Amino acid sequence: MVRLFTGQLMPNFSFRTPFKNDLSFYDEVEGKKTAILFHRFIGCRLSQFDIRNLIQAYDQIAASGTNVFVVVQSPPETVRGYYAESSLPIIIICDPEQLLYKQFEIPVAASVEELKGGNFNKKMEEIEKKILSKAILKGNHYNYLR
Repeated sequence: MVRLFTGQLMPNFSFRTPFKNDLSFYDEVEGKKTAILFHRFIGCRLSQFDIRNLIQAYDQIAASGTNVFVVVQSPPETVRGYYAESSLPIIIICDPEQLLYKQFEIPVAASVEELKGGNFNKKMEEIEKKILSKAILKGNHYNYLR
C-alpha cells in the first residue's frame, strides 16, 4: 500500500478504461503533470457531476499541460452506457475490484454525512438543475470501505 501526497511520483500501474485494456499509467501520462481523482461508481450522480465539470473544463486543464484521470468503481460496460469514447477528453479508469483504491489507501468515509462533504447540498441543487441521470446503484455506496 502506498499513500501519496502532492508532488510525489506515483508508482506505475496497469489499468483498463471503458474502451481499452492493459494500459500503463506511465505510458498514458507521457511525462505531463497529472491529476488522478478517485470517485465512487459511475451511476453516482455526484461522480457524474464532477466528471461533467472536468469534461467542460478540459480545454483549460489541457492548456496547462495537465492530464486528468478519474478512477471509478464501475466495470467498463457500465461506463460505456454513460459515455462514448469520442466524448471523453479525460481518461476514466475502471476499477470495479477497487484494487487502486486499496493500493493508494483511499480513505473510507466514517458515515454518510462525512461522505457527502461540505458542498453536498450545493452540488445536489446543480445536479437537479442539470437533470443528470438518476443513480444506478452499483458499486460501494459508502465509498471506499475496507
